[in-house]
Amino acid sequence: MTGVYGIRRPCSFLLSSFAFLVIPAGMVLGGGTVKGKVTLDGAAPAPEMLKISEDKAKDCGHEKETLVPANDLIVSKEGGVKNFVISLVQKGSKVEPKKVEFDQQGCMFTAPVLAVPVGSTIVLKNSDKGSHNIRTSPLQCKPINLTLAPGQTQEYPVTASENFQVNCDIHPWMKAMISVVDTNIYVLTGENGEFEIKDVPAGDYEFKAWHPVAGKAKEGEGAPRTLKVEDGKTVELVIKKAPKKK
Repeated sequence: MTGVYGIRRPCSFLLSSFAFLVIPAGMVLGGGTVKGKVTLDGAAPAPEMLKISEDKAKDCGHEKETLVPANDLIVSKEGGVKNFVISLVQKGSKVEPKKVEFDQQGCMFTAPVLAVPVGSTIVLKNSDKGSHNIRTSPLQCKPINLTLAPGQTQEYPVTASENFQVNCDIHPWMKAMISVVDTNIYVLTGENGEFEIKDVPAGDYEFKAWHPVAGKAKEGEGAPRTLKVEDGKTVELVIKKAPKKK
């Protein structure tokens, strides 16, 4: 093979020049990985059944009065808890805001738990046939109490890191939680309570795990206060959350 200026270069030269691209199995690029699972310690309570009354049924896409299961605590057969907010917070790090949609369908909030970075804008949306009232009860962010007609949207900025509830006064069974986190490194646990955050920059972080019904996961339950992330390495956590005391 003839290279630049007619110099012949053997194929072995080309192969060796790309040797640095070979990635060892299990190696993580761009930082480390934090993964794990959150399970409930003990039997999960039966989900509360919410009654959609006959006079509200058609607005909600139903022909008659019906019962729907509450979605505030979703636990798999294996005990995994869905919608735990997992976040890694590093002091002094810049938080980039997002624009996130928060919809209502079938007279239920489509996201029983919504996590967003501080400074973000939540686009409130109504995809139902009837009107909805949205009322929030934060301590630091600006509270709102407004009505959305079918198909209408409204932007709602969240300016402080906190957790607060959202209700619809027209349909009193409707509720959800918004978790405003002080970081861009966060995730919600999936159907079986599992989570994975890849490409976490190396460094020391405050670890937070919170659920609106189960509460905050503590050290004795497998949730460390802080953790160290290293390039190319994985931190694995097993969190067994005790039922929240009433």
